[in-house]
Amino acid sequence: MFITAITKVGWIMDYSQMLPTYTEIVSSGKLSYINSENLKKELADYQSQVELNQQITSSYNPALKETERLAIGHLNGMPEASNLIKPVSSYKGISFDLKSIATDIEFYKNIKHISFQSAMTIDYISDQLITSTERLKSLIDDEIKSYSKNR
Repeated sequence: MFITAITKVGWIMDYSQMLPTYTEIVSSGKLSYINSENLKKELADYQSQVELNQQITSSYNPALKETERLAIGHLNGMPEASNLIKPVSSYKGISFDLKSIATDIEFYKNIKHISFQSAMTIDYISDQLITSTERLKSLIDDEIKSYSKNR
């Protein structure tokens, strides 16, 4: 549970689902069905923002893995790897040495790094992606209304 909680410090929503759809629209030539040049530009800008978000979030995955490694080093009562025949959660008496964790400077630095990166990513998502998504939704609604009128 402790390692899961530490890992969740760095969990960020993945916005990559839009990229395959946009790529398919562009590669199929169906982007020409959209009349609004503004909407086409916003779609391209949005894809760039999603790609940037992916670069930001992937940059701190090594810190998450290192923090997990450091945390596992503070386990008490853990059987040797060669004796593990069941999932770790099924062994009784396994606990973390919280005193040693509290004095582990590298562990503290990693948690601080992950927390900072998470906060920066959340700020980026809030400031850029959510605003862009709302603008994109409005442009799509306008395009649908325009298409319906002209039909």
